[in-house]
Amino acid sequence: MANASLNASFAVALFLLGCAAPNYVHDLRSLRLTPPTSTAPVASVPLGATDSSSAHLVQVRDAEPLHIHAHHDLVVVVKRGRGVLRLRDREVRVRAGDVLIIPRGVPHAFRNESRVPALAIAIFSPPYDGKDMIPVPEGEVEGKKDSGVARQGGGGGEPL
Repeated sequence: MANASLNASFAVALFLLGCAAPNYVHDLRSLRLTPPTSTAPVASVPLGATDSSSAHLVQVRDAEPLHIHAHHDLVVVVKRGRGVLRLRDREVRVRAGDVLIIPRGVPHAFRNESRVPALAIAIFSPPYDGKDMIPVPEGEVEGKKDSGVARQGGGGGEPL
């Protein structure tokens, strides 16, 4: 059942990417993000891209630092695990099945609270270039208005 869920989510990601070319189809079960001995807190594997967006399989073992993407909007489909998503100055619990839309410029970070690495499909628009991850100092987050996140999911998402 979990494999069917992964495959269905990937089909949705392909639809959102607007591509149906066979070279963008991956069997998510065969992808390895990091060697078993790796201690990298965050790892990513590109899944495919079009002129307007790119999809990546992202694994978070521990936590990512608070940051923004100045030039990219982001859709995240949480596939495995649970944790806390920080958006500006508030925190929201998320878990497998949740879908998050994070507009460019919104400070965010994820902290894994699972025993295993959390896994998500991240879709960036425009295609992610690997350079647009800008750290945000703690003092620059306070006083911002609404987080700008839209969320649909499997029942997580309660504020802390």
